[in-house]
Amino acid sequence: MFRIIAVLLVLLPCINLSAQKTDSVKTAENKSKLQLPYKTWSVTLTGGITHPYTDIKYRRFLGVLEPVSENQWGVGANATYMFNPAFGIQGSFLAGALAGVADSAMDSRTDWDILLGQGIDRGGVYFKSNFYQGSVNLYWNITNTIFGMNKYFRSKLSGKPMRDRKVSLYTFLGAGINAAKSEVYRRQTGEVDTSFLFKRDYTYNFVVPVGLGLKFKASKSIDVGLEASYNFTFTDELDGFRFDHPNKRKDDFFSYMGVTVSYKIGTKKYDKEHTEWRNPTEILFGEIERLDKKVDKLYKDEDGDGVSDVFDKEPNTAEGMKVYGDGSSVDNDGDGIPDKADLEPFSDKDAKVDEFGRSLDGDNDGVPDHRDLEPNTAKGNLTNFQGITIGKPAEKDTAIGTGTGDPYLPSVFFAFDQSEIQKVYHYDLQQVARVIRENAGIRLRVVGYCDEKGNDPYNDDLGIRRAKEVISYLSRNYNFPEGMFVAESRGKRKQEKTKNYINRRVDFEIIR
Repeated sequence: MFRIIAVLLVLLPCINLSAQKTDSVKTAENKSKLQLPYKTWSVTLTGGITHPYTDIKYRRFLGVLEPVSENQWGVGANATYMFNPAFGIQGSFLAGALAGVADSAMDSRTDWDILLGQGIDRGGVYFKSNFYQGSVNLYWNITNTIFGMNKYFRSKLSGKPMRDRKVSLYTFLGAGINAAKSEVYRRQTGEVDTSFLFKRDYTYNFVVPVGLGLKFKASKSIDVGLEASYNFTFTDELDGFRFDHPNKRKDDFFSYMGVTVSYKIGTKKYDKEHTEWRNPTEILFGEIERLDKKVDKLYKDEDGDGVSDVFDKEPNTAEGMKVYGDGSSVDNDGDGIPDKADLEPFSDKDAKVDEFGRSLDGDNDGVPDHRDLEPNTAKGNLTNFQGITIGKPAEKDTAIGTGTGDPYLPSVFFAFDQSEIQKVYHYDLQQVARVIRENAGIRLRVVGYCDEKGNDPYNDDLGIRRAKEVISYLSRNYNFPEGMFVAESRGKRKQEKTKNYINRRVDFEIIR
């Protein structure tokens, strides 16, 4: 149990529990209810302010407002798909403006002096830039990964139900392209400073956005939040001024901070809840509980037949029944009656049987209906093995050899490598005894057969033992002299059937 928990906790962030159709573990009331897949998609709109970190910029946290504000506008949109409650992938778009100022009032005189040394107008300069940015981001819900587990265990220890979470902390990291068009202006005149404007058209820069956000669950469909990010371009072109500043960062980047509104997408085929608001620890331990139940069931064997309930196709097998590997009762002849309760365990395949597994014999002539060529034999008539009348009650003494065949003498079958007579064949031997009594002077050859296993000498000996055991049984129980029987063994030399259990038998033949 503890090993299972340890492994699953390590894999917790990677387990996809959002779209599986499992029993809900949200509350005690709906644990048995089939859970629809949770929503996994959401679209977000955002609006806020940008702030540059470029060569042309004051080094103040909030920047300046004159002659242009260093805090500009930005708007964006993104679509997020969650693989599970912890991780997702996001397509993001951001557009906006950037602006920065450099003049003699800058906080760092060193920065100003260096800029002057590059020929910048002593009255100061400022830049404006418009940009468009697209990126693909990896999204990580920190709350689900770290704080959800603590909340779950606190709930278990206190015995109180876990309250729905309303706040979620997340972060993201991505890569994309930023297209920016920037111009540098003289502060005093407002004219474009063409001396230092390195390019008027859009420049395309590789960008890496890194962000952190906090979202609030307004409803099952809407989230609102705050989001902040740094967007690193690894180039020196956002402010329209390319400058190798000594001992300073040469790459331009900018920050963005805004408010977000998210809509969680899902039709009626999905649960109203979004997977990002599910507690993966709760779902995980719900799965562990179900796994424990399955493991317990794996060791249970309610009917005591030696087959686990998980695999048992016949979970209520009667006591003492032999079963196959799937738990179903052994039924060698396939007549629907388990061998343990089958008085005729080797019925022919096409035989119709009664509740005890005996082949039906509608006219009681000793020949089963499926082999009876004369299914309406008159009561008391003597028949051959095909059920055809060979003698009437008044003709019993002359019946043998005067009809179309021999009287019906059933075979007796044996277990593998055994010569003991099973109780189920006592009824058949009673039929043999009836034929003997109704046919005075009859003599029988009792022939033992074996299956194909073993060598000839062994099978010859086993066949004769089976024949002698039958003769001994008839002599003991019906007082027939053993001299009226002739024991013979044909071993495995005459395999009349394809199945071995049919060949393990004793047949009776009339000696004429």
